[in-house]
Amino acid sequence: MRKVQWSLILLGILLLLPGCSRQSNAGGKISSGKMEKKVELPEYSPANPSPEMIKAAKILKPLPAEVMYQAVQNDLSKKAQIDKFRHTIPAAYEFFGTLTGNQLQHFIAAKEIRIPYRKLTPEQKNALDNWFKAYGDSLRGTGAETEDQLVNLYKLGAKRDLSNVDVGFVENGIVAIQFWVRIGGDDRSSMSWIAMV
Repeated sequence: MRKVQWSLILLGILLLLPGCSRQSNAGGKISSGKMEKKVELPEYSPANPSPEMIKAAKILKPLPAEVMYQAVQNDLSKKAQIDKFRHTIPAAYEFFGTLTGNQLQHFIAAKEIRIPYRKLTPEQKNALDNWFKAYGDSLRGTGAETEDQLVNLYKLGAKRDLSNVDVGFVENGIVAIQFWVRIGGDDRSSMSWIAMV
């Protein structure tokens, strides 16, 4: 008799579990039966974010405008540039989201990932090109020191094919896209803040 009771209790529990899992999936908080933290997407994200953006948002936190404003204090023209620049951040998340599992592990451990441009995957190059475009579109006509990040890299000494450029991300409380232009034994760098961690 006891075996039958325990069997019925176990059967009841097993029947309830799939229902609980379905209910939680409807809320978008459970995947594969495990709890996932709710991801916070940056402003200006599309209504249907890509898997790369969601992957990035699991690690990155949106960078508040106030943090960027602190760097320019009371310069209203630069604050206007920052407001426009913030439209580039979803493209930066997309690029970050193309990092491979090993690259993400390296970034988390070393707080930096540096990849030669020629070694970027086609998906990474495409995402970086989209970021370059978003950067130029956002800052065009604002009077920013550099309205085109590619032009800035060329001014630093980058070759037209970017074969002497490494690109990646650095983190020191704030995450930035970082470019390193290799000239002889020296590196010249340029960065753009994109998120917090």
